[in-house]
Amino acid sequence: MVNSLGINYGQIADNLPPLENVVPLVKSIGATKVKLYDADPRVLSSFANTGVEFIIGLGNGDLANMRDPNNALEWVKDNVQSHLRDTKITCIFVGNEVLPPTMQSVHAALVNLGLNKHVTVTKNRREKCNEMVEFEREFCRKHTTLVCRHAAVESNRGVKRMPSL
Repeated sequence: MVNSLGINYGQIADNLPPLENVVPLVKSIGATKVKLYDADPRVLSSFANTGVEFIIGLGNGDLANMRDPNNALEWVKDNVQSHLRDTKITCIFVGNEVLPPTMQSVHAALVNLGLNKHVTVTKNRREKCNEMVEFEREFCRKHTTLVCRHAAVESNRGVKRMPSL
């Protein structure tokens, strides 16, 4: 039995709902966990005080810079620490092209800021963070289309109403 439901939230698409409609959409399907493929501050801020848990991504384009502990510290400050008061971030996944020095630098930044007891680091998108195993199986990377279709079908059956997009 699944105790919680989550979605993958990628933003590379041409049919995404406006950001102001994403939170109601996610909540309407009962999702309590989100895997965000970047660390978009607009998304993290829009989910402030909702109780939704986040895994955020450190993309392949940022990996080389994160080998430097100072860069990793600044990234964690800007993309994790600045949001933790209002948005629950539980994990950072580090790209597909894993470099041990990058993971070490990001983990050291979390330790340095006292965040390592609340936020973990994993090595790639296929790895699971904490309790996020089940939603990986339930939703594909093109989750937005899947979620919208699911909500529309359920709405037509009278099960749930999809928020206006």
